Amino acid sequence: MQNWQEKAAILVDEYVAPQGVHGKRILDAIKKIPRHLFIPEDLLSYSYDDEPLPS
Repeated sequence: MQNWQEKAAILVDEYVAPQGVHGKRILDAIKKIPRHLFIPEDLLSYSYDDEPLPS
């Protein structure tokens, strides 16, 4: 299983950067901030997806 840092790197490399976000500080922040800490427990599996959280 991938750790959160690997998932964040994939999010940046495969989704965020290809959509035109190229600011190094922004991309680094996305890789460094553990998104799963800001997501309700029942939605943790969506933490590193590039889509809105289900309601």
